[in-house]
Amino acid sequence: VDTSTVETYTLYVQQTPPAPQAPYLTTYCQNATPDTIPVYGTNIKWYSVPEGGTPTLTQPIINTSVPGSFTYYVSQTFNTCEGPRSPVTVQVVPQAPPPTVTTPYTYCQNDVPVPLGAVGQNLLWYTTDTGGVGSVNVPVPTTGAQDTMVWYVSQTIDGCESVRVPIEVYVNYRPNALVLASRDYVCAGDTLLISYYGNADGDAGVTFNWTFPAGSTVLSGSGQGPYVIRFDSSGNRRITLVADNGGCSSPMVRYDIEVRPIPEFMLRVQEEACQGDLVNLTIDQVTPAIDQFVWDLGGGEKVYASETAGPYGVKWNSPGTKTITVTATDNACSSAPVQDVILIRPLPDATITRFGDKVCAGDSITLEAVYNPDYTYQWLPEQFFDVSHGYRQWARIDYARDITLNVTDIYNCKSSSSIFVQPENCCVVQFPTAFTPNEDSRNDVFRPLTVGNQKITKFVVKNRWGQQVFESADDRRGWDGKLGGVAQDMGVYFWYIKYLCSDGKYYEDAGEVTLVR
Repeated sequence: VDTSTVETYTLYVQQTPPAPQAPYLTTYCQNATPDTIPVYGTNIKWYSVPEGGTPTLTQPIINTSVPGSFTYYVSQTFNTCEGPRSPVTVQVVPQAPPPTVTTPYTYCQNDVPVPLGAVGQNLLWYTTDTGGVGSVNVPVPTTGAQDTMVWYVSQTIDGCESVRVPIEVYVNYRPNALVLASRDYVCAGDTLLISYYGNADGDAGVTFNWTFPAGSTVLSGSGQGPYVIRFDSSGNRRITLVADNGGCSSPMVRYDIEVRPIPEFMLRVQEEACQGDLVNLTIDQVTPAIDQFVWDLGGGEKVYASETAGPYGVKWNSPGTKTITVTATDNACSSAPVQDVILIRPLPDATITRFGDKVCAGDSITLEAVYNPDYTYQWLPEQFFDVSHGYRQWARIDYARDITLNVTDIYNCKSSSSIFVQPENCCVVQFPTAFTPNEDSRNDVFRPLTVGNQKITKFVVKNRWGQQVFESADDRRGWDGKLGGVAQDMGVYFWYIKYLCSDGKYYEDAGEVTLVR
C-alpha cells in the first residue's frame, strides 16, 4: 500500500473591500474649470459603466462646455480584492444669461445722477471685466467733471454666474458760447466776419448750431467758424448759436446786427452840350438827407454848386464823351458809384482870314472863314457888309473897329472871333479886272476894291458899243452885271470913275473889266 505524502495548505479568504466614499452628485457651472472629485479609498479605479468595462486609474477630464449630466463609477482594491463600484454623477448646469442693461448713460457736468440699472437675479457689480470681487451695491456715477466710466454687471441663477455686461457712463461738459462780429454794424450788400468764442473752441466733438437771418448769404465758414456773411437787405438782423456737446447744450446766444441801408439816388445829366456850355447836373434823392456826395466831374470845371447834393453848374473846355461819377455816403454806408455820360461837342471853327494888310478908309477888304456846309455865319458890324451870312465876305472899312465873326453849327454850338481893322487915310481907287455875277455871294458885284477917303461923284460902266449899263455916285453900290434887271452878256466892259479926295482935288480913272459867268 502506497502511502501518499499529505501536505497541509492554509487558505486565506480576504474580505471584499467596500465601495469607496464618493459624492453622489457633483455640480459644475457651464464653462467652469472642474475641480478634482473627492473620492476616498485605496487604488481607485474609474469606469464609465456600472459593470465590466476597462478602468482607468486617473479621474477622467470633465467637459463643462456643454450643459448636461453623466455618471462615472469608482471602486477601490485592497489586497488584490476589488470592491463594488460607487456611482459618481457629474452635472453641468447652463451658464446664466447676462442681465439686461441700458447703456450708455450720458450726463451733463454737475447733473444729478441716478443709480445704474440692470434687470436680472442676484446681480453683482464689478469695475473690471474679469477678476475682482463683485458687489451687490448698485453704483451711482459722479458728474462733477467730464469723464468716461465703465462698470460691469452679472446675474447668478442656480449658482451659476453669467458673463459680465459693460455699462458705459459719459459725463460731458456743458459748453458756453459768445458770438463775436468784426464790427457792430454792416452796410447792406457788404460782408461781416462772425466767429465763436467759448470753452468749446477747437473741440471737434462739439456741434455748433448757427442760424443766420433771412436775407443773408454764407460766403464761407463751417463748424464753429469763423463765417463770412453777406447781408443783402437792411434792417435789424439776429444771429443765434447753440453749442452742443453730446446733448449738453449751451444757452442760446443771440447777436443782433444792424444792417444799414445803402443810400439811393439818381443822377440827371442832359445827353449833350457844346464845349464851354454851362451844364446843370442834378440829383434826385431816393434816400432823404444823404450825408455826403463825392463827385467826379470827368474833367469838367465846376462853376457853381449847391452843397454836395447839387445842383452843379459845370462846363467842359474840351470835346468828347465825359463820364460823371457820384458816390453817396449815408450813416457811414457808401453807395455803388452812379455814372452818367454827356457828349460835349466841339465848337465850330471861327478863325478869320484877312486878305491884304493895308486898307484905306472907306475901302473894302476880303475876309474869309473856315468853310463847312454845316456852319451858319454872321459877320458884324452889319453896316460893313452888304450881306453877312457867307463864309467869304467883302467888308467896307470906314473907320477903325473890331470885325466879329459868329459861327453856329448844326448842333447849335456857337463860337466867335474878332479882328481889329485900322484903315489908312488914303485916296487910291482900284478895281478888279473881272467879276462873276452868278449870285454865289462871291465876287458878284463890280465895284472899287479899295476905296480910300474920297467921295465918288461919278461911277459909270459901258458895254463895247458905248451903251451905259450902270451909273452911281454912291461908293457903296456896284454893278451886279444886269441892265434893267436883265443879265448882260459875258465880255469886256469899260468903266469910268471921278472922285473927290480928302486933299480937295478931283481925280479920274478908267479901265476895263471882264464879266464872266
